[in-house]
Amino acid sequence: LILAIVLVVGVRWWLKRRGKAEAR
Repeated sequence: LILAIVLVVGVRWWLKRRGKAEAR
């Protein structure tokens, strides 16, 4: 369960960072 939470949080943070980089 913890791994799943870490994955979700990591993906959300990564997408947020990627979105800022693309300035979409």
